[in-house]
Amino acid sequence: YSNKGIDKTIALMEQAYNEKPFKKFYIYSIKTDTDAGFQRILSDTASKTEIRDVFYIEESESAAGYTIADKIASLKAAVADNYEQATPRNVWVIPYGTLSEAVTDATNVAPEATIVTQFTTLTTPTGSGRLGLIMPDLNIAGAIMGKIIGRNYDEEIGHEQLNIAVESLTYNFTDSQMLTLLNAGVTFVRKERVNGISGYRIVAGVSTSFKESAADGLLISRSIADELLRQVRYAAEVELKSKETKNAIVYLQTECNSIIADFVANNDVIAAGTKLTVSESSTPYTINIAGTIQPVGTILMINVDATINA
Repeated sequence: YSNKGIDKTIALMEQAYNEKPFKKFYIYSIKTDTDAGFQRILSDTASKTEIRDVFYIEESESAAGYTIADKIASLKAAVADNYEQATPRNVWVIPYGTLSEAVTDATNVAPEATIVTQFTTLTTPTGSGRLGLIMPDLNIAGAIMGKIIGRNYDEEIGHEQLNIAVESLTYNFTDSQMLTLLNAGVTFVRKERVNGISGYRIVAGVSTSFKESAADGLLISRSIADELLRQVRYAAEVELKSKETKNAIVYLQTECNSIIADFVANNDVIAAGTKLTVSESSTPYTINIAGTIQPVGTILMINVDATINA
């Protein structure tokens, strides 16, 4: 965040806004010991635009003892300092990082300038993982749906195939929450290009990926799965009609890290080693629970070592 870089960022944002007004923007941070850049971007863009939402995605690896907790504290100060002169807005701080940098905090800075920092730590067999943001507001959850996804694209993809991968989740929305988002028109199908080949990824929540371990799996109800597949089929049909890929193979991966099964809708902690067997038509899926399923607010955190017996 050099001054020159900040000036360029602000100028580009103002130019983009003037060409086509938008109501929110995302800041992907680099490691830095100061938040002067964020404060300037916040105040300068507020005076020149009507942007309502700022999503600040922060890599939470600490530098020289500067932790994500310090980052959040200074961001709170930045919002407070600029609030009087700024357009009323929401500032959403979205850290991601390792378990050692986990933060649990939720602080209202001002009625219309709220930093939400509600997190849960993830536990995997290797002790590694990512921080996940729990979204208490479905509207905001829908707004940033799919923006933070796993960065590992290691699926085997054949030539001229459309890949449909179910993103592994560290937690899920409940059925009612998912249906609320679906009814609001939120799409959970995200088009991607992997190794130059078009594909679709189902994003069933604001998710992170930790494929270095075996402790990820997707647990959603059949009704939700049907809706996701409907969206995928529609997206694939549009793709097939619009490009010369009519012989493309559309398939759904069912691997250890991409399982469609019934959602476990209870608030009990399931003991390690508990087996959950789910059957759909003639295709049974056996899921071995290696961790626990426990309630986190209204959202269940799911930690499983999943194997499929088809």
